[in-house]
Amino acid sequence: MDGAPGNWITIRGYYFGNEEGTVEFGSEAQGWLPANIVECSTVLTGDSWNNTYVIVEVPDNADFTGTVTSSSIRITNVESEQQDTSSDTFGPKPAYKNAEGTVFEDGLFRFTDIVRPGLCAVVVNGAQSGVPDGALAGPPGVNIRAHGTGFGTRGGEDALTFDVGGASPLSSSVFGWEERLIYSNVPLAVAPGNPLVHVVKNGQNSNGIPFRVSRPDLSDVKPLITDIDPADPTPGSFVTIYGAHFGQAGYVYVSPNAGANCSHNNESDTCTELSVPPAPCQNTWTDTQIIVDIPDQFSGRGKYYVTIERADNGFSSDGTIDTISVENGEPKPSICQLDPNQGPAILPNEHPGLLFSGKNFMRGATHLYFWNGSG
Repeated sequence: MDGAPGNWITIRGYYFGNEEGTVEFGSEAQGWLPANIVECSTVLTGDSWNNTYVIVEVPDNADFTGTVTSSSIRITNVESEQQDTSSDTFGPKPAYKNAEGTVFEDGLFRFTDIVRPGLCAVVVNGAQSGVPDGALAGPPGVNIRAHGTGFGTRGGEDALTFDVGGASPLSSSVFGWEERLIYSNVPLAVAPGNPLVHVVKNGQNSNGIPFRVSRPDLSDVKPLITDIDPADPTPGSFVTIYGAHFGQAGYVYVSPNAGANCSHNNESDTCTELSVPPAPCQNTWTDTQIIVDIPDQFSGRGKYYVTIERADNGFSSDGTIDTISVENGEPKPSICQLDPNQGPAILPNEHPGLLFSGKNFMRGATHLYFWNGSG
């Protein structure tokens, strides 16, 4: 972790949150300088703030009081209000080796005069065989484009590389090279996974950006719906969607038309976007389960096709198979959270009991049913 002010760096980890938080350089003694989150506005899908990585611009160390040549990096999750720094004892400290071969394991960023190119996104370039334009995932061989800055004019040793874990990264074929764009493809030798992509310019590596290399049939990245409960909701009721590969956030659409082309905040399509319930409901979107609300004002009735779109890679479920039938009637009892969500049966006498969160429970209701899905 070193480089000149103004360089872009990628901070990788876990639980950064899906909402943009803050990144700062410094220490309690030096004070903290905020770092700008890199904007990648020309990318159709992709964000510089993700739950597992963030791209920021290195601030100017001259803005510190006194001479500062190294600093910690602090990241704040605005949803949980939790913080972590790169040099504390919570989790491993980032380590790196500089150009002279010296290994640093203290978790500090070192300010130098080394200027590097910056990457903010690597996405699929043009719709190809079921992969949408701008997706953050695709199979080997798919055409891609890399967005960033400082690429300049391509020299003889400049390259776009995929870190596949071996001694040397794989270089991809380059079809076009501009100051802010590189056109290439995923090398056929890259196995499914999340390799880091770098731009190499004048012998200097850019920050790394993960690109999800999928299986050729896309079965490991496209949302798959296996069940919807209830399949006959009424307005004002929750619906639980079960399946796989939903990611950690996204959009749920319903449309009276099979295979409708639904997109976020598009009022011109035939789709209605459903929302997840607000607090106190929690964990309403996981990789295998989504809870959505059929709004009270939902006016349509009858059969609707359900489509799930992942926010992180842009892939959508089929949209021609999975359906619900919105019926007339009173809102149904709807559960969005059970606390705790696991434990022994029967609960011990000293257990405080289960807390159900949701709506439409009706005062005085006394019947609760538990089943294991086999009956």
